[in-house]
Amino acid sequence: MNSLLTFPNREEYLFTNVPLGLNQTMESLNLRENEVWYDEDGLIRLFSMRFEDDIIGNFMLMPKNKPVDVALKIIRDFLVPLGLSYTGNKIFNQNTRVDNVGKFIYNTGGKVFLQDLVNQQIHSNLGYVAMDNGEIVFRSSMTISMGTPLSKLVIKIINKFNQNLQIDTSRDGTNWKPFEILAGQEFSFHFGNAQKFGYVRLNTMTGYLSYKIEARNVYNISWNLNKGHVDLFIE
Repeated sequence: MNSLLTFPNREEYLFTNVPLGLNQTMESLNLRENEVWYDEDGLIRLFSMRFEDDIIGNFMLMPKNKPVDVALKIIRDFLVPLGLSYTGNKIFNQNTRVDNVGKFIYNTGGKVFLQDLVNQQIHSNLGYVAMDNGEIVFRSSMTISMGTPLSKLVIKIINKFNQNLQIDTSRDGTNWKPFEILAGQEFSFHFGNAQKFGYVRLNTMTGYLSYKIEARNVYNISWNLNKGHVDLFIE
């Protein structure tokens, strides 16, 4: 079986509408820097991710027809050259548990060779198995180009006013999510999907003002002398 060199992602990526089992999809999937490993064609072969409860999952690309026992043997064989072992659905480096395999690989070498388990197979036959139990979780392969670098989606707002401020953000200008920005502090966020435009509104003490905002921009909130209330300005 051929081996191939894989490369780590150098920044955080956001993937949207990722297929799961039982006809479900994950609306957004954040993959942090140096926790994803993809080949020279951009096909993601292995990744680690954080769920909402901060539990970390590790996933490896395989043909979806692999029985669980076969998948687990492949995972064990992959771990051994890395100095890792598989015991009781957990992965260890000697006596230390390794929760994040993707980051472990990066921290201990920065590159990895993987057996080419999917050579010549069409991508619709591939999925990602959980490395702790060999079960298929993500039922579709992904390339790194399918994601969007988070740096292209982040919006930064700086509170240059001398008081803490309440702001609301919205994807559509209708449904709002509240946040507080402390005086002199900044707030960076994205809309949880790949959209690059959205809305923010300020409570000016006399009413709300809404603004359309765009990813990769930096905005500041300060006092508008001409209007006599706090206002949003693009830097």
